[in-house]
Amino acid sequence: PRATVALPPTPTATQPPTDTPLPTATTAPTQTPTATPVHDFTLLSRENYCNDLERKPLIIVDVVDAQGNGLPGVKVTVNWANGQDGFVTGLKPEISASYGDFEMDVGTWYSVQLGSRTPPVAGLAAPTCVAADGAPYPGAVRLVFQRGG
Repeated sequence: PRATVALPPTPTATQPPTDTPLPTATTAPTQTPTATPVHDFTLLSRENYCNDLERKPLIIVDVVDAQGNGLPGVKVTVNWANGQDGFVTGLKPEISASYGDFEMDVGTWYSVQLGSRTPPVAGLAAPTCVAADGAPYPGAVRLVFQRGG
């Protein structure tokens, strides 16, 4: 008979245990708080204005407080492609304490800004008005602002 020799088992190399990374907490994205813009003035209305008696291409600005009272002395800056000018409300008290105007050149586009923190009102140009007799003439643009904060 043949003898069978039992060989000892072959050792297999075992890997040392590895550190399993623990799950990490993920933070949800947060919104960065943004400050609400603070404007010196709010535009209440913007309208074309035709006056058959005056017939001037004006930017007319009226400025009121929260109670609707006219505000004289408000600086208004007018910009256009080739320049800048300005005026102050209240210089024509016979019209209104809050009234100010600027004469436009027909065919030129303007923007108006009150204060330093109020966005400009752009795209202003003299509209074409039609008189009672049917004759066209350049009209005005009337802006009403309210002081706010």
